[in-house]
Amino acid sequence: MSAPSPAVQRLRACRSDELLEGHVLSRVLGGRPVALLRRASIVCAFGALCPHQQADLAEGLVLDGGITCPDHLWHFELPGGRCTNVPGAALPVYPVVEQDGAIYVELAPRGSR
Repeated sequence: MSAPSPAVQRLRACRSDELLEGHVLSRVLGGRPVALLRRASIVCAFGALCPHQQADLAEGLVLDGGITCPDHLWHFELPGGRCTNVPGAALPVYPVVEQDGAIYVELAPRGSR
């Protein structure tokens, strides 16, 4: 993978062994709530708060190719972030790099992605 552009921050989210298959971790990176999910050996990074009422998606259900909000059952497909049951709703998604035993999330400055 190429190096991020100078404006993009590559932030360490966790050790690779902290993110188990099918589990979600919630972190604050660069001032943003970010969730990480390892599914089928792929790591997805996405906004950790449901856009409906800001529920922490780390407490949601991982199923049907995505994550379902624990409060009102909005379902988001991953890695794309599109809500499958509420038209127009979506989660922000972020590029991920896993290397040297750690998982990094790339965040562009707010408003640029």
